[in-house]
Formats: sequence, structure tokens, C-alpha cells
Amino acid sequence: MAVPEGVYGVIAFFVFGFGMGVWSVYTGIKNLAMKRLIQDMPTSTIRSIAIGPVEVKGKVVAGDETLMAPFSGKKCVYYRYMIEEKLPDKDMDKDRWKTITKGEEGRQFKLKDSTGQVVVDPAGAKVEVPSDFSASSHIGVDPPERIMKFIKDNKLKFENFLGMNKTWKYTETRIEPGAELYVMAEATSNDDVEAGSAKQNADRILLKKGRVFYISNRSEKDVVKSFQFKGIGMIIVGGIFGFIFLMILFVMISALFH
Repeated sequence: MAVPEGVYGVIAFFVFGFGMGVWSVYTGIKNLAMKRLIQDMPTSTIRSIAIGPVEVKGKVVAGDETLMAPFSGKKCVYYRYMIEEKLPDKDMDKDRWKTITKGEEGRQFKLKDSTGQVVVDPAGAKVEVPSDFSASSHIGVDPPERIMKFIKDNKLKFENFLGMNKTWKYTETRIEPGAELYVMAEATSNDDVEAGSAKQNADRILLKKGRVFYISNRSEKDVVKSFQFKGIGMIIVGGIFGFIFLMILFVMISALFH
């Protein structure tokens, strides 16, 4: 039996849709597992931190090195940035955003509570902090001076072939000294501290990436609610769409062999 032209492409589309549904359910389950982990793990004071997974809260104290955020120029211990371009979507008759470039950088800092302080290395952390800075450029409006320098230093083209500004959006997220953070990480011995040094008591523990490494400026209660909302939402949406795509696939494949 001859297969109608284009059928395999349609089948591939629905297979992809079913796969996305399964991925959504899987991600939702992971979010609910994270929510349970946070609820089950007691919050430690910094003085009572033991080696292993730990959950702490405190205020950021800058270490020996700090960063300057690329767009705002503000002092920080971590930043994340993104530049996006607005493009017309011909199929959906509405605008969409394309990522031009993005990046992040962090430096070790200390987290301090009423009982002491601990060193945190943010490398590899899932950082959920709201954007602190946003700007845009378009025809007749140039990027701010610091962003213009960033664009030139990174050899990005923000003008079209006619020499007019493209529509770009610039966002930046920072963790600044003094910020209140919730951190779930792996507590390990700090190899950078020499045994017997005067700094050993304060800096002998390092919080870094382990099985879970999460940093947020929200309260533990809000973090739990966020993971619960995302988890349940992704399971419901993924389950519904996955089921729909699977049923359509079943009908299409059945029709091909009958």
C-alpha cells in the first residue's frame, strides 16, 4: 500500500509532541521531588553545618574578589546576562525573541547569619533571582553606554544592513553584597584554607555543587510553593498533551495499516 506523501513528516511531528509531553511530566516529577527534598531537609545555622547536603539562609558578604556586572556596572558576586533580538514570526503573525548571546560569572562569597559565616562557590548553581536590570534599543534609540561598550567588545552587530538599530532587549541578574539568600548545597572541606591558619574556623567549610545546588533570594516557603506549582503544572500540561498526541499517533498508524 502506497503511503501518502508527507505522512511520515506528520507522524514525526506527533512523535515529537508526545516526547515533549513525556519530558514535561518527567520535569514536573523532578520539581515535586525537589520540593519534597527542601521540606525534608532542616535549615541549619551556619555554625552547625556538617559535611554533606545542607540548607542555610544568610546575608551575602563579598570575598576577596568581586565582579562588576556588565550592563549596570554594579559590584556583585554573581551575574547573569542575556541579549535578545525581536523578530517577526510569519507563521503566528506575532513577535518572538531570539537569544543573541548570554552568559554568567560568579566569585566565591561568604554567607553570614547570627552564628557565623561560610564560604559559597556559586559555580554550577541553579540561581533563581529576579532580573535587576533591563534596557532596550531600537530604531532611533541606541543602547546605554556600558552596553554599547559590551557590544563592541564582543563584536556583536546591533545594526541591520541599512545601518539602523535592530530591536534588542538587555537583561541582567545580580547577587550583590548584602543580599539575603536561601542556599541548598553540598558542604565540603575547604581545601583553600591551610590547616592551623587563623582563618580556618570561619572558612573551613565550603558550600558548592553537589547532587543539588540551588540559590534563591526568596524565603524557603516561597521556594517550596514555586516547585510545587511548577511540578503540578508541568505534570498536568504534559500529561494532557502527551495523551492527545499519543491518541492521534495511534489513529494515524492504525489507518496506515488498514
